[in-house]
Amino acid sequence: MRPNMRAENENWGDTVRNHLFDQRSAVMVHWLILLNVVIFILGFFFQVDIPRNIYPPVHLDLIQLYGAYSEYTCFHEGELWRLLTYQFLHANLGHIMFNMIALWFFGPVVEERFGHGRFLLYYLFCGVAAALFSSLLGYMGFFDPEWRFIPMVGASGSIYGIMAACAVLFPHARVQLLFPPVNLSVRQFALAVLGVAAAVIIFQWNNAGGEAGHLGGMFAGFILTLLILWKEKLSSPNQEHRIAMIGIVVENPESVDTLNDILHDYRQYIIGRMGIPYRDKGISIISIAIDAPQDVINALSGKIGRLDGITAKTVYSNVGMA
Repeated sequence: MRPNMRAENENWGDTVRNHLFDQRSAVMVHWLILLNVVIFILGFFFQVDIPRNIYPPVHLDLIQLYGAYSEYTCFHEGELWRLLTYQFLHANLGHIMFNMIALWFFGPVVEERFGHGRFLLYYLFCGVAAALFSSLLGYMGFFDPEWRFIPMVGASGSIYGIMAACAVLFPHARVQLLFPPVNLSVRQFALAVLGVAAAVIIFQWNNAGGEAGHLGGMFAGFILTLLILWKEKLSSPNQEHRIAMIGIVVENPESVDTLNDILHDYRQYIIGRMGIPYRDKGISIISIAIDAPQDVINALSGKIGRLDGITAKTVYSNVGMA
């Protein structure tokens, strides 16, 4: 059984700060950001006008010309690779900045939860679903008659899928917005952006096709996350539980809040805990008794051991071994 990620009082800000300064688990997030930025910069050196008489006129770089998604080029001209390549292209500086900040903010915790490979597949799947959902609404008559030719670019569909994963895994975690200056749970934040996307599509406001992609990515992410959790739940009865003791030495008091957040996430497995402050040396010694599958124990001790100024060692009981 996997750790319960639905922390009731998790401080999302502390979680994010921990990943900002120790992002060793965010390998795919780093590579995705780097790839998006490099492709965006290269686009400035290859500018070209689209050789089609469509409305509105579109000016793209050469990479976007052969990588942007549209229903016509993808399915009528057979260029199916566009379902993937459009996810790494962006229209302007504001577009890529917003997307990469959101990926930096929400991505690491989802990657740590899913693992590197599964996170990358999840990211790409949500992007593909975003493009297909936008085209589906186009077929249903929601957009301008020329929608089939209008190119779509951006990682937004994938990132909205990541937001959906956060809303499922961390529904009560808090997000502090700069504008408007409000504090929302991740679930509330996801519902808010979902409502905005739906309103733009229904009332045919600007960028309705792009918002359809956002909606499609979020729907796909929500469904896929639930399927992942369901699969993990089905496989959990086959895992043998082990009884273990994790000894923790805390030398950096600033890491204590993050340590408590991690322990809170794994609370369903913790039998008991005891802490001893050693004031003469300025350290704290903590022992955690845990009853959990082997992979859960490994994940918990690994997360604790990666914290700055904290050392963790695990010893096992022979009880519970197969």
